[in-house]
Amino acid sequence: MNFFRYLAEVFYPSTCIHCSRATSGQDDLFCTECLTKTVFSGFVSAVKNEMTDRLVSISGLINGYAPLIFTKESPISGLFYRIKYGNRPDLAEKSGTFLGHSYKTISDRATDIDVITFVPIHPKKEAKRGYNQSRLIAQSVGKELDIPVKPFLSRISNIDTQTHYGRQDRLNNQENTIKCDPAIRSFHHVMIIDDILTTGATLETCTDAIRETAPGIRVSVATLAITDNW
Repeated sequence: MNFFRYLAEVFYPSTCIHCSRATSGQDDLFCTECLTKTVFSGFVSAVKNEMTDRLVSISGLINGYAPLIFTKESPISGLFYRIKYGNRPDLAEKSGTFLGHSYKTISDRATDIDVITFVPIHPKKEAKRGYNQSRLIAQSVGKELDIPVKPFLSRISNIDTQTHYGRQDRLNNQENTIKCDPAIRSFHHVMIIDDILTTGATLETCTDAIRETAPGIRVSVATLAITDNW
């Protein structure tokens, strides 16, 4: 099944979330026209691609994967807005199903991942939003890949939105803001899930926290989308 058809089958509203036109089926997220405007990353490798290049500062990264490219003009921008600010946890869950399915199509993907975790948000922010979208995406990925999902990471201090910051500023802002549960030491290869990769600073901070707690653990990362510039 190709990505266009699968994307149409796993997402649910009967009207397009981008243009509000009718979709071709009850399970569709986008109408046919908006679906054709969705930009796929085209990654055929999880070992070497634009994402792993962007995360080159994460030493020993095993896999990096994102099936979609985020641009402000893409229908995907509406998807992320509704997930984060539109009280649509169902869209996060269905996006995770798509991410998990598409990751399974990569021939050189790691097959020894034994646990999945996710980028945390501060409890105050989660209480305000009602959920952590990265947790919901991760849970759906875990179901698709049949891998347990554990909340090993926690954010111990709140930070303002990082949207307008560059990579180094993001790293500086996040220093010592995330801690890792020692229970992760029972596992050998963890995949960290987030919704979108911009500069990679958040995933690098999470990886640092994990490796400080479990120095020998293998780390892979996956996000639903990667930005077209950083």
